[in-house]
Amino acid sequence: ASGGEPSCMVRCMARPGFALLLVALLSGSLVLVETEGDPYSATGFTAGCGRERGAGRTVAFRGCLRITGGGACFPGIPLRQPAPDARSEEPPEESEGVCTLVIVRHGQSIWNMENRFTGWMDVPLAKEGIENAHSAARLLEDAGIEFDVGVTSVLQRAVQTCEVLMGSTGKPGHEIVKLWQLNERHDGALCGLNKKLAVMQYGKAEVQKWRRSYSVRPPPLDETHQCWPGHDPRYTAMGLQKEDLPVSENLADVLARVMPVWESEVVPHLKAGKTVLVATHGNVVRLLCKLIDHLTEREVEHLDV
Repeated sequence: ASGGEPSCMVRCMARPGFALLLVALLSGSLVLVETEGDPYSATGFTAGCGRERGAGRTVAFRGCLRITGGGACFPGIPLRQPAPDARSEEPPEESEGVCTLVIVRHGQSIWNMENRFTGWMDVPLAKEGIENAHSAARLLEDAGIEFDVGVTSVLQRAVQTCEVLMGSTGKPGHEIVKLWQLNERHDGALCGLNKKLAVMQYGKAEVQKWRRSYSVRPPPLDETHQCWPGHDPRYTAMGLQKEDLPVSENLADVLARVMPVWESEVVPHLKAGKTVLVATHGNVVRLLCKLIDHLTEREVEHLDV
């Protein structure tokens, strides 16, 4: 979506005591999706331009979308129910009340504006991206959401987005946690290239495979490339060795670093009934959806954020 009506496609699952909110900043448009449904069934939702889709129902909500009902899901992907024993599972003992998770993709960066592959390159938000973040903050304020903790990457486009949102909607004494593991997928040798020029150089099918495949990596870069993470001294200060720094990543590589911090830095807050903001990057958002909704590799490849 770029201007006009917001547009997105998501699939979420409601669980006992778990209210999931997904906020996406997409080319200047904001979409807020709230799921409501049977706490013991996976409920798919498809949102788009205020139109009804399947059994789901979209209702305009202060410039974004509130989704109620259920039944619609990704085109061609059947709605899955949880495992047979899911109904017998008891809520975790440490869970108290309802927790809320808000996942935000950062606003438009300078390189987004220039249509360049960005990856781990630490570029700031463009003016429009800062406006995206402030628009999201106003919508969250209107929804009455106040965060206990914000979790983000170490890349400034995500950090800026997180700080704007937490500055407006964070509770007094809120915490912001910055984790390199939530950085965007590394684009390898594509980093810095204009996307249209990359298609001309490598071919549309090859570039699309590198961008969407769960298991295929783009061509690696070398240490002389401007996008090699070793040029940034922060990673050494964080304890990363040279061999830990990626030169290219696929989605499986990103999931391997995201999953441990999801379990250690996010899940405990949710189990404690807190309201948590995760401000990160498009591919990380896709993988968080995989973790939350148990998506297959194929489903992740076809999930757009």
